[in-house]
Amino acid sequence: LSGRIQLQSEGAELYYRNPEIRPLHEMPAEYRKYMLSPVADEAGFTDLLSPAAFKDWRQCGPGSFDHDPNSGVLTGKGGMGLFWYGGQQYTNFVLRGEFRQSGPIADSGVFLRFPDPKSDPWNAVRQGHELEIGDPNPKIPTWRTGSLYPFQPSTAANTSPPGEWNTYELTA
Repeated sequence: LSGRIQLQSEGAELYYRNPEIRPLHEMPAEYRKYMLSPVADEAGFTDLLSPAAFKDWRQCGPGSFDHDPNSGVLTGKGGMGLFWYGGQQYTNFVLRGEFRQSGPIADSGVFLRFPDPKSDPWNAVRQGHELEIGDPNPKIPTWRTGSLYPFQPSTAANTSPPGEWNTYELTA
């Protein structure tokens, strides 16, 4: 499957920085029948907020994202902000970056493998996959940070306190 990548801000102000992506081209022997693996070194990552890449980001639905090119920080504001990358689509890849929550419950996430949302902000929710960024101790386990919403809850949120940066790395 291939599709778009999106950064979401919904329940509270959320900040992103340093998102990078690298296509995958090899598999380790023990996982060849299941999945592709990352390249062993740092080669091949693309900065998704570089000036060249930033021009390919799009906003869908209400909310917005502000980008500070000096700090590299992307700030989601005003509700269901769906900021998606309209450049290259990736099939197998490693996506990594950082996020910082302004409060304990962000109800946001990183969406993968969804079609062009056009004007429907729910398209990524209905047709993609979300790595949840949210409550570290929610009533519903799939709302926990690190969960693959709504399919698989994370075993623990392992998030830093609000105001501190967290890292994520996702292999798809």
